Parts: sequence; C-alpha cells; structure tokens
Amino acid sequence: MVELFAMEYLTALGMTILLLFLDSRYSRRYTIFMVCSTMVLVMAAVAVLYRVIGPDTTLQLYSLIAHIPSLLILLILSRFRGWRWCSSCSLQSCSAH
Repeated sequence: MVELFAMEYLTALGMTILLLFLDSRYSRRYTIFMVCSTMVLVMAAVAVLYRVIGPDTTLQLYSLIAHIPSLLILLILSRFRGWRWCSSCSLQSCSAH
C-alpha cells in the first residue's frame, strides 16, 4: 500500500511541476482545469491498475502510465509547438538558417 501512495504522490508532484512550467496557449483557468483533470485520471488509472494487476507490475509500468499523459498534455497545451530540427547543426530551432 505504501507503493500506491508513493506513486500517487509522484503523479501529483509531477503534474503540479508541469503546470508551473507550462507556458500555455489557452487561458490560465482552462490550463489548470486540463492539467488537474489529467492528474486525477492518471491517479485513478494507477490506483485501478494497482488493485487489478498488483503492485509489482504497476511499479514496472508506472513510468509509462504517468509520463505519456504528461507529455501529451504538454504537447496539446504548450504555446511553443512548431519545433523543427536544423539538420546542419543538430540544434532545435536554429536561428542561423
């Protein structure tokens, strides 16, 4: 049971940090709503998986369960979405070309 509380805490902490550093293209209220909704859904998914498939498998899958929704919400809400790679210097968003 301690593992479940640790995973729930890390999910809440990670999503809160995502919210703090996210420069959203939507209003502040909508951004908070979307991030908190995603946090609740991920925490519910972790709790359900913990009860259904057990703590060992849930701990192995936790990185995928928590990080994929975080990255998706970041890509959806972020103001800076048009990243392009500069093939000549291998830098993201190179202004030299």
